[in-house]
Amino acid sequence: MPIFSKTRQLLQIARFCAQKAANPRKLGHYCSKCAGIVRERGLKGLLQTLQYRSAGRAGCYTQPRPHIPLPACTIEAPLPHPELPSFESITVSIIIPVYNQYRVTRSCLDSIIRHTKDVSYEVILADDNSSDQTRDIADVVKNLIVVKNPADRGFLNNCNHAAKHARGTYVLFLNNDTIVTDGWLWELVRTMEADPQIGLVGPKFLADTGAVMEAGGIVFRDASAWNYGRGMHPEMPGVCYPREVDYISGACILLKTALWNELGGFDATFAPCYYEDTDLAFRVRYEKGLKVLYQPKSVIYHMEGVSNGTNESTGFKRYQVVNREKFYQKWRTQLHQCHTRGADELFLAKDHAKTRRTMLVIDYGLLSYAEDTGSRSTFQYLRYFAGKGYNTKFLPNDPTVNRKYLQSHCDLGVEVVESEDLHQWFVDNGRHIDFAYVNRPDVCDAYLGLLHKYSNATVIYQGHDLHHLREYREDMLKHLPNAEKKMQARKAFELGVCERADVACYFSDTEVQLVNSESHANAVKVPLFILKAAGMQKYQYTPESRNDIAFVGGYNHPPNVDGAQWFIEEILPHCPGIKFYVVGSNPPKSLCKLASENVIVTGTISEEALENIYASIRLAVVPLRYGAGVKGKIIEAIYHKVPVVTTTIGIEGIANDSGLVTVADEPADFARETVRLYNDAQLLLEKSRLSETFIREHFSDTAVNTALGPYMPELLQ
Repeated sequence: MPIFSKTRQLLQIARFCAQKAANPRKLGHYCSKCAGIVRERGLKGLLQTLQYRSAGRAGCYTQPRPHIPLPACTIEAPLPHPELPSFESITVSIIIPVYNQYRVTRSCLDSIIRHTKDVSYEVILADDNSSDQTRDIADVVKNLIVVKNPADRGFLNNCNHAAKHARGTYVLFLNNDTIVTDGWLWELVRTMEADPQIGLVGPKFLADTGAVMEAGGIVFRDASAWNYGRGMHPEMPGVCYPREVDYISGACILLKTALWNELGGFDATFAPCYYEDTDLAFRVRYEKGLKVLYQPKSVIYHMEGVSNGTNESTGFKRYQVVNREKFYQKWRTQLHQCHTRGADELFLAKDHAKTRRTMLVIDYGLLSYAEDTGSRSTFQYLRYFAGKGYNTKFLPNDPTVNRKYLQSHCDLGVEVVESEDLHQWFVDNGRHIDFAYVNRPDVCDAYLGLLHKYSNATVIYQGHDLHHLREYREDMLKHLPNAEKKMQARKAFELGVCERADVACYFSDTEVQLVNSESHANAVKVPLFILKAAGMQKYQYTPESRNDIAFVGGYNHPPNVDGAQWFIEEILPHCPGIKFYVVGSNPPKSLCKLASENVIVTGTISEEALENIYASIRLAVVPLRYGAGVKGKIIEAIYHKVPVVTTTIGIEGIANDSGLVTVADEPADFARETVRLYNDAQLLLEKSRLSETFIREHFSDTAVNTALGPYMPELLQ
């Protein structure tokens, strides 16, 4: 994204607004919207929004992407004295079937030695009666286990025979025409151990050029198979998220040895080769009820065609055609019930999602969950939908925003949608979208037209807070003119968005009641965060071992900046001996200038550092004078069992019948309550002990199921 000078930004913004002046009735509305965006994202954020909207109602991200070179495969010089490690206990038995091709095999083995760490393994070379130097390879590569066949068994039977010698918990089949990369095996094992429902897992295959060869396999209804992602750049989001697939190429597959034995290995029906790997994946899924997963963090180069060529009419390759018919006859019922008819349904096919429903989550950019409450909330809902089994997609309105968070989205098993023509993307794929969880009024307004035109999706609008109310409170605090008029225009727009969605979600009863009473919308309350109370057990709160107080928030959010400055200037002077931490991203210069011996402005910190702060402070403060909606910084502190002092604005929308949170509005009252609570270890401990019950009652996935169940029936099953 180019960096614009402020002058150029202002000129482009002025030009856009001048175009709207042709309709004076709309000009005031657009100016109000622009002001709101500037408050939240600055001039650059406003310009990005205007560029986007001028490209098409909701539809076309046209910024050029930087060129990233392909990571071409480099064949390193042979190791002079290759030696595989020796382990007493074996986690993975790597089985490499070979027939001749000594140099190819040596390159594969050398890459294993160089790039396989953190996993105990053995390598079993299944030699199918080779006649070249392969016969003596055990004399060259130390600790290599060679299982020699006195006569040709063929690929499938060679693999089955060699697997009988495996000692590992897992068995992995690896073609000899592959080059592995750092972390390849650990990522596969880690994936298997993270979920007992995963039966088989495989990597991302790259061609020697560095382009994707396969990012999971697809089997269509007629038993024809595709290598998804072929030719794509390996860093494109569409091939960088783990997901269920129909099968993984047998060039590298990992499964438990016990499961392999239970299945009886590859089905000899498909001897000598082809479709045996696809059949194995189908048996794992349809006979054992386990998942077949693609793990993109494991990367392997595959020199396709080295083993058996590429001509399907000659040699072993001809069995690809013969065995396809055998496979179709064996799995005909499952193919018709669970697989798509062809490439026109690629959207579903690549995720093995014909029988699953699709959730599309939309927000202004990638989610900076470590920096602001809104992004943290949406990220948790994204994880929640994926965890519930929905075929979950995330569409950032501007994919250049918060780019550093891209991989964390992919790690959830969520595809991040990037298209140079989003309008066409909706034309092609809209019919497959069952639900859309669309965040913030301006973003939702931009996408409602496309969602209604090209999909039958249930649109769930997430307002986060009532923007018009928050902005009005800020304007009144600053004594700005026309505050009432601006508020009414913004309110009409916001409620209009609510009415056009199937359901509008807010985090507090106050906002839900306002929307339902002043519009024809259907609004419901949902939790700001989706938390597991069991996860709180690791936090121990002992007041005597703690010191200091903190205000945690994102400081490109004006209410947080105002609150921090107000606390430092008017409250902290009346709290002697207490050190105050201002924790969070993007603190402005005006706030940084207030730093002192007793005021520490941290700026952006890691999740680990934030955990350490919560583990060391005695008290959290949330000194907000304006804003709207439920304040995530309060919920986060409670989750860490840290007592909180806040204002009436801060506690808005949060159940506080138990007195868990201390509330004060005037500077003197706020200071008095802060000092009183800070110095009363018994009271601090009593409030801390209320935290777990509070989280369980108000911020669990059960609360989400109840709120959204009427619109997403699967949540109630």
